[in-house]
Amino acid sequence: MKFLSLLIALLIPYSTHAQIRENIFTKDNINSLMNLVQSSHDNSFKVLYKNKLKVDSVMGIPNYLQGMIDFIIAKEEIDPIIFSKTNPENYNPDWDKIATTISRKYNIDYANRTVTGAKVRWASWKQDWPEHTKNLVIFVEKYDTDKSAFNLNNKAWSIFEHSNKTDELNTALKWSNYSLELEPASANWIDTNANILYKLGKNKEAISLEEKAVKLEPENQEFKINLEKMKNGVSTWQ
Repeated sequence: MKFLSLLIALLIPYSTHAQIRENIFTKDNINSLMNLVQSSHDNSFKVLYKNKLKVDSVMGIPNYLQGMIDFIIAKEEIDPIIFSKTNPENYNPDWDKIATTISRKYNIDYANRTVTGAKVRWASWKQDWPEHTKNLVIFVEKYDTDKSAFNLNNKAWSIFEHSNKTDELNTALKWSNYSLELEPASANWIDTNANILYKLGKNKEAISLEEKAVKLEPENQEFKINLEKMKNGVSTWQ
């Protein structure tokens, strides 16, 4: 399989026959190339990146390659800089400089998206929660293509845990509502929704939802504790 993938990666750039190029881009071959990618210097990466729209079309998934490309960019252009062991204790990343480098190598869209994602990770690592939640809202609203219930719930929960800002909590509630639209019977998603509502001061709605979560998973002690706290007017986020 490795040999086949390597052969594909070598053939595509030099193939001038349209039919040959068309046959090379099959789902199996694309997946084989994806498995080969380790860096932006790999032929497999270059082929996939150059033919991104074709790959997306064959796979039937918009932005199919985006996650892989973003990962390589972060691995090569961001993380070695911001997480370097040689950085001084008071180091703050020069985000504009990093974005400029990425923009020159790729484009401004990749730069903005990957740098915003890095700001979320950096702030979390530094436990700078106001910066974390601010950039998390920007990232999910503008760039995140993962609209799964699991991802939206987790991002909403992070806002719930770390933000006291009404606008950010309302945004998290929107994500949580959407996760419930996708999977309405999930007790975990219901619990998240209830907790956000409670932090927003919507106690009656929160208690009603938390009771629903407890009924769905009566063995879950955390849900019961949260419900008791809500009924007693005690914080559920500290």
